[in-house]
Amino acid sequence: MGIGIQARKGNFGELLKHIPKDTNAFIMDSLGSQTANLTPDEFRDRFDLMIHTLKKRNVTTIVVLDSATSHELNDLAMFSVYGAIKLFKRENPYTGRRERVMDVVKMRSTMTPIQLLAYEINPKGWR
Repeated sequence: MGIGIQARKGNFGELLKHIPKDTNAFIMDSLGSQTANLTPDEFRDRFDLMIHTLKKRNVTTIVVLDSATSHELNDLAMFSVYGAIKLFKRENPYTGRRERVMDVVKMRSTMTPIQLLAYEINPKGWR
């Protein structure tokens, strides 16, 4: 869906009005584009309301947040969501090759692995 986002920047309540009632899944990429000029308190209040509202509507939601914005907002988004996964690349000390890894930071009501999980993206998708 395309929305004239500039007029709604940081106003998640207004954004929610434009999501059709029969929506099953919603992806916001990137949340950082919506946080300009918000204080951490303003962001937390607005983001909490958005997550709560989407949960109440039973909408599966994926929010993409870059590390710079997350750091700028003191990782506040992590407290509001039900699950958080960090994706990054690192040098494998055993092979000397770069690899993609994920850290399952939290997943409510679920046992999460402590170790980093390697994954790869190939022409058929990821595994």
